[in-house]
Amino acid sequence: MPRTCLSEIVGAFVVCAVLAATLHSQTSPTDNPCDPKLIPSKTDPLTYSRRGERCEGVYFVPVSGSADLSLVAFTEPMGAFPVAPDERLFLQWTAGPAKPSVHVRALSLKSGVYYRMDVIRPQGSDRLEWPGDVVSRLNLTSADLALTAWAEQPLGGRTQNVYVPLSVGKSAGLVRKDQYVAKLVPGSEVSELFLTLATVGSDGRDEKFLKRDEPLKGFYPAERPISVPVSGLPGAGLYRMRLGAVLRGGGSTTTTFVFYHPGN
Repeated sequence: MPRTCLSEIVGAFVVCAVLAATLHSQTSPTDNPCDPKLIPSKTDPLTYSRRGERCEGVYFVPVSGSADLSLVAFTEPMGAFPVAPDERLFLQWTAGPAKPSVHVRALSLKSGVYYRMDVIRPQGSDRLEWPGDVVSRLNLTSADLALTAWAEQPLGGRTQNVYVPLSVGKSAGLVRKDQYVAKLVPGSEVSELFLTLATVGSDGRDEKFLKRDEPLKGFYPAERPISVPVSGLPGAGLYRMRLGAVLRGGGSTTTTFVFYHPGN
């Protein structure tokens, strides 16, 4: 499968690829992080396949599974930098006192490049050294990558995915900034966007609202990532972010996720 598409058809498919990749099951057996729903190429040497502890590579464009608004990245602010074949990217996180196993995922935001990386780090881990050979051969920079990490945790009487913000850089010993950026991709143009941010109690319910239906000003075209900064959190614990969108073509959609903030 070619890793790039003709420019006139890229726009029609890239958002479907990014959103469908995020909508597949977000859990995998700990001994195999590969997503069986992604269709790998049988001939491309960079196909999505097992590479050591991780699964990584390109895949065929999904034909269904789009969404109106989907979370694709949750990290500390990261600069744009190239990745050489012999370099490694260093990812760090804090997933809470129990240090549960964490699933790390990377997606391509670059038009025409349908790429993903999945790895499950075992309980007690708080970092990943990620070889940059595949990313480099696809000519992806850090700005082209959308990164998330989550752990399965009991909350409100059921097991939920709790996101943990990632620190990303080209060297070990990254210094935490306690500032985050959530990136979401809308499947259609958004005319209005509203942010709600609240602390979450042990029962899984919202406790204290830090922001409630706060309007976010901006231009939100279809298929382009929306960056939502998060800062000034009062202390360590669980938080819920809810984004409500009014769609330009009519209707509305809401995306909600819980994340862990380790505090200072």
